[in-house]
Amino acid sequence: MPIRFTDSLIDRLRMGMGDSNRRRHVLSLVAIVMVVGAFVAAPPAVADSIRLEASPSSPQGASKWALTVAGAVSEDTESKVYVYGVAGVEAPCSPVPPSGGAWGVLLEEPVFGSFEMNAEGVVPKPFSFTETELAYAPAESFCAYVVHEGATTASTGLIVHVTPSPAELEIAEAQGVAVKDLSVRVASHYGASTRAPGYATLYVTTSPWAYVTVRLARFGHRTEHLEWGSNESAPASVVRFTCSRPGGSYRYEVTARSDVGSTLVRRGHFPAISAARCHAMERRETQERERNARSQAERLKEEARRERETLEQWEHNCRALGGTPVTLYTSEGPERACRSPRSGLLPAPV
Repeated sequence: MPIRFTDSLIDRLRMGMGDSNRRRHVLSLVAIVMVVGAFVAAPPAVADSIRLEASPSSPQGASKWALTVAGAVSEDTESKVYVYGVAGVEAPCSPVPPSGGAWGVLLEEPVFGSFEMNAEGVVPKPFSFTETELAYAPAESFCAYVVHEGATTASTGLIVHVTPSPAELEIAEAQGVAVKDLSVRVASHYGASTRAPGYATLYVTTSPWAYVTVRLARFGHRTEHLEWGSNESAPASVVRFTCSRPGGSYRYEVTARSDVGSTLVRRGHFPAISAARCHAMERRETQERERNARSQAERLKEEARRERETLEQWEHNCRALGGTPVTLYTSEGPERACRSPRSGLLPAPV
């Protein structure tokens, strides 16, 4: 509590008392202040705090959710915040961070990266960080700590339960049943040019949400892994034909499985585009090029004939006026003109 000087005490100090008395009263006053100050309680220190919050609190399925780390640290401390997580495990938090930990380092695998800190590496007071789009797992265990000079001053833990969505339940149920059907149908579609000679589509029919693998082989190998989805029948692969290497056939192997039961396998082959078809398209393209070339030549010939007739008619008209057709060379190139017998040029019509 504050010390208040009374008027009587001040007046006594102002009175003409001797120096020794004045010193005794001043020392007594200092002693009183020191004794009373000893009984006055200092302001309580601000305790470090930390908390974890998930938004939404109960995420569903593979939807994105956020984790917020918030709290406050004591004044004039250089505290650091550590966050750890374990995917798919409901694990209790230890009293102190694991040894060797750092920002965003997890016990098993990373869930998110480093939080932002200020230039000095000191967590602001109060602080709050949010990390979004966390990885999906049935459960997430998080532990957070405030550490100052090697000592843990605050800690907390949070277990986030992620419940499957209706769609995920449907998928899990389907993948828990053995695949009972698998069939493959190939449909070929032929083009009209050697640049796009056609393609073949492999249509697969199997159980919904099966794991489907398509392997193709001809001059090389190609493998595609598909999660089938909710439809039983759909296009699984498209093969583009080429006339650079016609003939022969493609071999395919299609497998379908679930999480239980045996894997179904279907093998077969289908023809590539034939050499005869490619040659026929090449002949048509050659004939088309020849027709275009002939048409172009005839068009150029006709244009030249018209230009020649126009020039001959102009020269005839120039001479009929008594002029002489000449060629003038200008900065823009040669030009035809009709020279007058006297001087200058005549305007000869075409």
